[in-house]
Amino acid sequence: MSQICPLCGKKKAEEALFCDACTKTITSEYEITVPEATPSEAEFNETAPDAAFPLSDSEIRQEDPVYIRPQRPRRAKKAFLWIVVLAVIGTLAFFGYRYITRQGNLERTAWETAVKENTAESFLAYMETHPQGIHYEEAQQNLLKRKGEEATAWETMKASDNTAALRDFVRDYPKSPYNTLVKIRLDSLTWEGTLRENTAEAYSNYMVLSESGDFNGDYYAEAQKRYAMLFQSYPVDKAVLDSIQATVDGIFTAWSTANYAAITPFLAPSVSRFFDIGSAKREKITGQLSMEMAKSENAPRKLVPDIEAIQYEKTLDDRYKVNVPLVKTIGKDPDVKEIPGYIVHIELDSAFLVTAIYETKPYTYAP
Repeated sequence: MSQICPLCGKKKAEEALFCDACTKTITSEYEITVPEATPSEAEFNETAPDAAFPLSDSEIRQEDPVYIRPQRPRRAKKAFLWIVVLAVIGTLAFFGYRYITRQGNLERTAWETAVKENTAESFLAYMETHPQGIHYEEAQQNLLKRKGEEATAWETMKASDNTAALRDFVRDYPKSPYNTLVKIRLDSLTWEGTLRENTAEAYSNYMVLSESGDFNGDYYAEAQKRYAMLFQSYPVDKAVLDSIQATVDGIFTAWSTANYAAITPFLAPSVSRFFDIGSAKREKITGQLSMEMAKSENAPRKLVPDIEAIQYEKTLDDRYKVNVPLVKTIGKDPDVKEIPGYIVHIELDSAFLVTAIYETKPYTYAP
């Protein structure tokens, strides 16, 4: 056998396959046991028939070096597999925990919102989104309680004249099926209060409340019209206003004391319109007015103008258009009734005498 190591070309023992260094390397790195001695000649001849013709040392050196593939340790494979399994389990556990935590947070937030709002709608919303929630039964009880309170509150106030209480109902039960009826009543009551005040500011407030959604604003157009009548947009001349107030006060004081003849000095010689009498001379108007007041039981016995709220404007021909808020007292004792909300329209000439007078009623069938 050759004394040259086929791996590194160094000398080796005749009976060894490799030199000591290569043998050590193969044993430690590749876990292969290298035979300590070569097979016997007989064994060699049996397994290798061509051994009768041994190769020369030069032929052995020319052979390609032997490559032995290293084997991966089994222990490393098992460790890697366990790492993968543990990573998968950890990932699933992490995302599962996050999902459960998130669901719990969502339910807790929904419940806190329902309790804070404390409405039938908020408890119903919780029940719909969390049918298996831990507060489901409590939400159901609160829902029934709020619905009962809502029905009781409506029964108490459906005939109420308290606008503040009606607004509180809408605020406390924003989605109540009774809210349509509540807002209709609230609208009507608010309009009645506005007519009692009968000022530009009152009509402005009504329009603001209507626009904000407090009620439907069924009287919005009328409020706009009345606001335009009573809002003083024309610059006020103190002397002119004093003269207008004197005429208005004189007419209605004479009327309220049934001294109809005393109205005559405040009328122009010819009046184009005096309420429902029509066009006539001033003497005829006062005489006819006396007869009508005597005949009618429901004739206005007292007319009270709001002198301070008079609105006026001057025309191009030096005349004046005046609007006066007024309250009428109708009937006789003990059936006397006050009706607010009238606006009397008066046209004056340059001498502040009445050339026309008529009214806007608070409602169609008002006397």
